[in-house]
Amino acid sequence: MSAPRDRRGGRATQSGQAERESRQPQTGRKRRGRKRLLERDAYLSELQLLFSADWGHPVGPIVVKGPAGMGKTALVGAACQLAADAGWVVLKARGDAHKAQVPFFILRRLVDFHVHETSSEPTDEDQPEVVVAKLDALIRMLSTARGVVISIDDAQWCDEESSEWLYNIGPWPLPQRVRLLVSMASRLPGLQLRAMEQIASERSARVMSVGPLSPGAIGVLAREYFGQAPEETFVHACQQATGGNPSLLFALFRELHSEGILPDLRAVEKIETVTSPAITLSTLARLSRLPPEAPRVLEAVAVAGGPIELDVVAEVIEVDTAKAGAAADALAAIDLLTRDRPLRFLQPLVERTVYAEIPPTRAAQLHLRTARSLQARGAPLEQLAKHLVASEPHGDEWVASVLEAAGNLALSQGSAIQAVRYLNRALSEQPVARSRPDILLGLARAEASLGARSALEHLRLALDLDAEPKAVAQAAIQMTRTLNDVTMRTELGPTLERIAGMLSDEDVVDKVDVAVAAALLGRSPLAPVSAARSLASVLTSRRSPRTRAEREGLALLAVVNSGSPKRARPAEVAAMIRRALLGAELVSDGPLACELWARALLALARADEFEEADQIARNAQTAARSQNLELADAEFSVTLAMSLALQGSLVEAEREANWALSAAEGQPWIRRSEALACLAGLLLDQGRSEEAEDLLSRLGDPELQPSPIEGPLLLEQRGRLRSLQGRRADALADFFSAGRRADECHIDSPVVTIWRSEAALTLAAEGRHEDAQRLAEENLELARGHGAAWVVGSAMHVMACVGKPDERLALIEEAVQLLEGSPARLRLASATIDLGRALRESGASPRRVRETLRSGADLAFRSRAAPLILSATAELRRSGARPRRLALSGAAALTASERRVVSLAIEGLSNAEIAATLVLAEKTVEGHLSHAFRKLGIRSRHELEAKGGSERTEHYPIGELMPRLERLSD
Repeated sequence: MSAPRDRRGGRATQSGQAERESRQPQTGRKRRGRKRLLERDAYLSELQLLFSADWGHPVGPIVVKGPAGMGKTALVGAACQLAADAGWVVLKARGDAHKAQVPFFILRRLVDFHVHETSSEPTDEDQPEVVVAKLDALIRMLSTARGVVISIDDAQWCDEESSEWLYNIGPWPLPQRVRLLVSMASRLPGLQLRAMEQIASERSARVMSVGPLSPGAIGVLAREYFGQAPEETFVHACQQATGGNPSLLFALFRELHSEGILPDLRAVEKIETVTSPAITLSTLARLSRLPPEAPRVLEAVAVAGGPIELDVVAEVIEVDTAKAGAAADALAAIDLLTRDRPLRFLQPLVERTVYAEIPPTRAAQLHLRTARSLQARGAPLEQLAKHLVASEPHGDEWVASVLEAAGNLALSQGSAIQAVRYLNRALSEQPVARSRPDILLGLARAEASLGARSALEHLRLALDLDAEPKAVAQAAIQMTRTLNDVTMRTELGPTLERIAGMLSDEDVVDKVDVAVAAALLGRSPLAPVSAARSLASVLTSRRSPRTRAEREGLALLAVVNSGSPKRARPAEVAAMIRRALLGAELVSDGPLACELWARALLALARADEFEEADQIARNAQTAARSQNLELADAEFSVTLAMSLALQGSLVEAEREANWALSAAEGQPWIRRSEALACLAGLLLDQGRSEEAEDLLSRLGDPELQPSPIEGPLLLEQRGRLRSLQGRRADALADFFSAGRRADECHIDSPVVTIWRSEAALTLAAEGRHEDAQRLAEENLELARGHGAAWVVGSAMHVMACVGKPDERLALIEEAVQLLEGSPARLRLASATIDLGRALRESGASPRRVRETLRSGADLAFRSRAAPLILSATAELRRSGARPRRLALSGAAALTASERRVVSLAIEGLSNAEIAATLVLAEKTVEGHLSHAFRKLGIRSRHELEAKGGSERTEHYPIGELMPRLERLSD
């Protein structure tokens, strides 16, 4: 289609595809009324000179050459405009591939152009000799009067007769007032040199070659087209897709604009996949005069998706290499393919467009043929798989094998999405693939790393197809490390148990790995016990574990056995854990390994080795944080929280529990329910029942389900809350439900599950003393099985609370004796306060009652156990005391005078200066300091000044303790 003409013989605006595209779209950019020939300034300046009145020399043919779409038409149109502005008469014609065999077609168009401009009669009916005569006369007349420019666009399609006439209008260079201006594409190989090519090869010819646009020019066009400055990456992507070809560039712009895409970063991904119908039509037109093999060669190169050797193309399209080569040369001549070897497209945008036009069935066949041809030449797996995945399944063993190998390779390189694509395609080669469970195993591993639920299905299907147990075990273990969904990981548990039963004792590493995963991930009550039993025969003969697997297996045995004194005494559990810890790497990016070691340290703490367990956990916690391993940090933090909770360090334990939940936030974490249960218990111990209720009310049934290793922790804490709220029936329902679930998990250690002691206390409050005593006796028997003094003392305290009144005092006294000196400070505080109450009720001396209660209050205060503090305060008042300070040691035990003296001493004042400031005797100051040192556990002023204002009791500074204490006392 031609652009509109003005009455002077030239086009009103820039001609050609580039100009037509530059007028679109109508929105989102400024309209222009001037020409846009970016990076053609030098040519325009020369053309302006050639058409000026100052140029008085003959001029040879002006030839604009370049690949298709590079703006030859636009430059010719601009030259015609310059000539018309300078007073020349312009005669225009355009070559047509479909009219190239019509004699004198171009000459008729030249005459017709002048006829249209002068309203004369058209020449379509004239004989050729008449047309030639008219044109001769016209040129003589115009060259004499004003000068004439003969302009022929796409001259490569000029008919032979017109070419001969134009060639013979010489001799060259032409007379001063005649100019020949043509645009031409490259000559097709194999054709004779025609008259038009001879004209372009004249020595006097001025050849102007046009090439691709630079990034700067592309940026200018994009800004004008879209109405906003483009991102640099957008410009780069456009250049990569089009090679700087203006015609392709505007086709790309049009496709992007039609989808509302702006020239920013988000457009880059679209540019890499877009195709263009306009390019399809242009390509088909350019193929019309090529050898019949050319379209097939073009398809084969498009299917290759990159450089491909000529012999491969010939084999794929089933022609001899000579014919394929001739077709490739012809395609290179019209600027679709490169001229060198191997073959490839000049522009990715054209390549994608050509590929999109291939019918799917034919494309699948070409991909399969390409893969077979490349395989015979030793091509790499990835290249073969790229083609096979695009072919259609037909039960081919070779296809399945190649895709399986490529999928496993992609998975090993971290390309899980590609691996799933290859392996799924391999699986579709039925019935061949169904006899290859290894394909299913590889697919399961790849899908697991993407969190796909189908991973479990494919793993189980591989098992059903009798896959080799060792391979299944390794796939399952890899899945435990990559599955990100907690529900999916727990659903893997039964399959792991099944795999564990298939492995022989010789496969120590796989057997341990599967057993550990089955125990930690399995949700069935007996999963940990079954896993431990499967390892017992493997590990009992190895007293000193030497490998990573043996250490982890021994740690698992210890963790599982710690759930019941009937399986192992605490001393035995501690010994096993210490053996396992020797040379062990506690912190890694493997979530199961970190969980195992964190649980092992908790079992060590419960075996009455708190100090050792806490120190190792803190070291592991520090290592996890230094490596930014958040889940590992959470594991050791919750272990510390649970250990500190047992020791009565409520504030520090709460901090660790909150830290654990924060570190694991947004990540799949199996121990989340344990951290929540620990936090709920800590809140209840501190008298913050409303916060505990809010925490527990937000949990659903899945969170309340028991952990096969830890038991029903959350259910027990909800029972405690309901009991404190006076909802004893609901509390008992929770406790007994927790008991059933604990029994199912074979957990009865009173250090792990507290349902018996809590249910006994609630039953006693309900008046059901016989049931309460029965549970308390069971709890005491299990505690004695555990053996630790603080565990037995705690159970005896419960027995005293629910037992016969006449036996209560003796039992509580014995409980306090067992708890004294133990790390279980909160339990000692509770028992001591109850002892003070029992002493008061038995008529013991007020002094002894008050000393006992003050001791219990001091312990409760240091633990920040508000309910116990209030209970102690009430008992002290009943005993006739008027308590002002409940703490007997630490900063909170200081009197007001002692605090004033200590604060001045911390500032560095001498005793004399303090005495002068407070108007006291110096001996009085010395006495206050002596008492303060004893309460603070220091021996000198030097230690006091070293601690300074950071002196804390349970993480509260001195200045913050007394107001809190006074509020509690009130």
